[in-house]
Amino acid sequence: MLVLEWNNPRITVNDLDFYIRNYLGDIFDGLVIQDSKLYVQTFEVLTPEQEDYIRDYFYTVNDVPRDVSVVQAAPFAAKCCSMYKYFKRVHGVQQAVSVGQNTIDFTVPYDWVKITGIECVGCENLDIVNLYIVHPTLGVLNQFGYNVNMRDAFYTRPSEYDADLYLGLIVRAVYTSISAKTIGINYILNEVVAK
Repeated sequence: MLVLEWNNPRITVNDLDFYIRNYLGDIFDGLVIQDSKLYVQTFEVLTPEQEDYIRDYFYTVNDVPRDVSVVQAAPFAAKCCSMYKYFKRVHGVQQAVSVGQNTIDFTVPYDWVKITGIECVGCENLDIVNLYIVHPTLGVLNQFGYNVNMRDAFYTRPSEYDADLYLGLIVRAVYTSISAKTIGINYILNEVVAK
């Protein structure tokens, strides 16, 4: 049984129950809260991968710091893991934008992905974008782009380090445009699948 700390959670029990039930399916039996602990009850023993997935999702939406050892982080391309396979997934969205602030949302369609870059097509010098990770019910979890200046026609920003995103989370671009036009945003993702 997986046990998590349940101190000042930002996610409701119902939302977490829905998410875990969606992920585990018929083996999920429910959640129990007792003495500031959340017990994830299942009909079968969870694999380490399933426990990691639920724990990572829970800590991400609650913004709870985790105890970790300090290690030298390797770029995503250098990572290897015997428990998972990674599949490149690139998703694009297009939207007409007007002068001023525009919101462009992309909802993560995979159980677990690592975002490793963003491209913007059709942008213009002096356009600005702010980038956020948004939970559908909890709101903004993180901002990772702050008044990023675009350049004419094409902007790309690969990252040497990945960030975990989960099914249903939203990558929101608040795009401030100096003219009316249509822009495209490509999200470079790597889907994580257990072997």
